[in-house]
Amino acid sequence: MDGKSLKSTLSDYPQSYQDFVAMVQVFSHQSQQVVGLQAYHNGKQGEAQVVRDLIEKLDLKGAMLTMDALHSQKKR
Repeated sequence: MDGKSLKSTLSDYPQSYQDFVAMVQVFSHQSQQVVGLQAYHNGKQGEAQVVRDLIEKLDLKGAMLTMDALHSQKKR
């Protein structure tokens, strides 16, 4: 799972908090295919929440997943 911002979607460029559109994709190494994809607006939602939503939506509980360190936070 990985998220990437989409080129040319940046708004509020001079502001300290910039807004953009990004996508999170779920890639299966076994089948060599993208099995899930979800866009989100950075000003309204974050990558961590989108990843959690995709794990639940695709019923990936119990699967071995690789992600950025961003997703290794402890749930409180």
